[in-house]
Amino acid sequence: MKLLKKLVISLALCACTALLYAADSASNRDSQFIRFGTKAVAIHGLYLLSQPLEVEFPGKDFTIGFAGGSRTTKTVKSTTYNSSTGKWEYTYYDWAGSTLEFNIRSYPGNSFNWLLGYGKYSVTLKDQAFTGSTVYDLTYETTQVNLGIGNEWTFDFGMYIGADWVMRGGKLSDSLKATLKSGTETGVTKAAAEADTSITGAIGGAAIFRIGFGF
Repeated sequence: MKLLKKLVISLALCACTALLYAADSASNRDSQFIRFGTKAVAIHGLYLLSQPLEVEFPGKDFTIGFAGGSRTTKTVKSTTYNSSTGKWEYTYYDWAGSTLEFNIRSYPGNSFNWLLGYGKYSVTLKDQAFTGSTVYDLTYETTQVNLGIGNEWTFDFGMYIGADWVMRGGKLSDSLKATLKSGTETGVTKAAAEADTSITGAIGGAAIFRIGFGF
């Protein structure tokens, strides 16, 4: 218990010390020309999938920036037990996600900020079978306006940590495109693959933590 108390006190002191270095975030931002970072942790489906990086041009009252990233990952589709080998066998979905954003932040206070942005997001679900052996890659794409509120602390030594506590989106457009991978394409298979263009609504998130360094 004593060791745990010491650890908690040490972490608290480190946090307090860090906040002292970020006490004048506005001036620290104003002294930087450019900074690079990442949206490290987020409750946001596309950020988790695409892991975007960001480039920003900071200022005391406004920051303009771009964010983008893409990545392919796997999700378990089904599991089957093979009695002859005594092992479980897995079938996977392959997902590809991408993010592209233009963002403007306005700072009415030292660290508090409003976010206004434009985002273009896409998700590709690969190797989806329709009407038997006809296989498509399905790409859902959406564009939207983003609004958010958060805090951002910029330290004397160049590091910044930001948290967009809430981010909401307003959808501008969406589309669903089917790309033939194998089999024979007909009007029926194409229509079936592209039948639902409203897979998801506007994309939003919460507790989106950003971290990086400025120069």
